[in-house]
Amino acid sequence: MSLRALAVVLSVGLAAVAGCAAQHEEPIDGLVGAEEPDDDADLRGAESVAETLAAGAQLRTNAALNLRASASKSATILEVMPEGTLVTAVTGKPSAGWYQVKRGAKTGWAYGVYLDRVTTSGGTTPAGGSCSPARAIGIVSAPKKALLDTIAYAEGTRGYSQDGYDVMFSFKTFASCDGHPRKTICSGGYCSTAAGRYQFLSTTWDGLKLPNFRPENQTTGAMTLIAWRKATIPADRALTATEFTNVMNKISYEWASLPPGRYGQPIKTMSQLRTEYCKLAKC
Repeated sequence: MSLRALAVVLSVGLAAVAGCAAQHEEPIDGLVGAEEPDDDADLRGAESVAETLAAGAQLRTNAALNLRASASKSATILEVMPEGTLVTAVTGKPSAGWYQVKRGAKTGWAYGVYLDRVTTSGGTTPAGGSCSPARAIGIVSAPKKALLDTIAYAEGTRGYSQDGYDVMFSFKTFASCDGHPRKTICSGGYCSTAAGRYQFLSTTWDGLKLPNFRPENQTTGAMTLIAWRKATIPADRALTATEFTNVMNKISYEWASLPPGRYGQPIKTMSQLRTEYCKLAKC
């Protein structure tokens, strides 16, 4: 799906499932780039990719990225561009988050979340914003995302700023998700380095060994912590009430806001979280 090595592996899995139904979605040379949103999803309000760039502006891919024949997830993949590839904006005017770009002799469309502008000093600034919630689209199935959204609800980060991906302890925000902010903040009698939608401590984040702190990796990191706690989350259905309680008991060792409340911090009740989860998962 999205980003970097772990997300690309997920993308390959999805492409394999979809390949029989849509010939044009077959990956090139067995590879597929970062996951773009469905064609009927208008994400321009969730990301900062609506601006027009100067024609001829240089951009750099921040993920393995599909170069498609048109501005559509269903369009033919002309090439999978490796992370770090330099491309040139053709018109610079985006179409629902897609940019027409040129690489060598090939001209096509690439999704702006995965393109960074190249600065005059040789560095890059995100075209779509490194903390854009759109980066996490498609990383996990809808039932799994419902659980992650429930965790973010308990942590108080869901819907805050960039849907919590740029939020530190005490609701201070940070500008870039290229790395964990690693700031110790003290508030209300607690001091913490917790950051991101799932409030990773810097030491916990280091143990996950993910390449950056962008939303797709925060999603992958949260699912990894859940797996480490041996909590099983079905990919294709909602958790039953008993399963939900068992999962909360296991992952409450990772998130202090979850019942039964193992660290003496304020928590949401099991009933509150089950109600919220079922709204999302359609129990």
